[in-house]
Amino acid sequence: MLLRQLQQQYPQIRITITAGYAGHLQEWLEVGEIDVALLYSAKLSASLNVQPLVEEKLWFVGLPGNGLRSGKPVTLDSMADRPIILPSRPHGLRILVDQVSQENNLQLNVVAETNSMSVQKRLVLDGHGYTILPSIAIAQELAQGCLEAAPLTNAGLTRTIVMARSRDRNMTMSVKCVMQTLSGCISASIEQGGWAHAKWIAKE
Repeated sequence: MLLRQLQQQYPQIRITITAGYAGHLQEWLEVGEIDVALLYSAKLSASLNVQPLVEEKLWFVGLPGNGLRSGKPVTLDSMADRPIILPSRPHGLRILVDQVSQENNLQLNVVAETNSMSVQKRLVLDGHGYTILPSIAIAQELAQGCLEAAPLTNAGLTRTIVMARSRDRNMTMSVKCVMQTLSGCISASIEQGGWAHAKWIAKE
């Protein structure tokens, strides 16, 4: 959606899209390798200018037939004994899940760790256990019926996504246009139901 919107509205702008873990993206912002990034708000550097965009719940994800439903929230406590596949530390999602587990005196049954989201989902699809992900990461699999998921209701299992850029770099008109377009695409996705249980929190 972003690239299509940019091509229609600003055909003169050429962008490079880079994917990476939040820590790497933050480092690249700070050294000027990238202009703007979507990050999770935990432990952000004071050298970054951030705009909160979205609050999203984390979901417990498994194969069809396990009783997980979008309209039937679950707690991490009730799922703790199931085999779970998670990223390893210092991945932000793992830190968040570990913090909530400690606060609730839970011992999760973590059977595998991987820092590849595609591998994380593949292991679930192959029947090795369950995982925890935001709904946007599994939207396609849910629509296809390959996976089922339920939102987790524990306090703390909600993440805030921010749009960030370095305070030390001047914002060009091209970067401003890309940021405005990206913000609009995310807002439209939530409004159209493409990002279940996400809440748009950006201030006008």
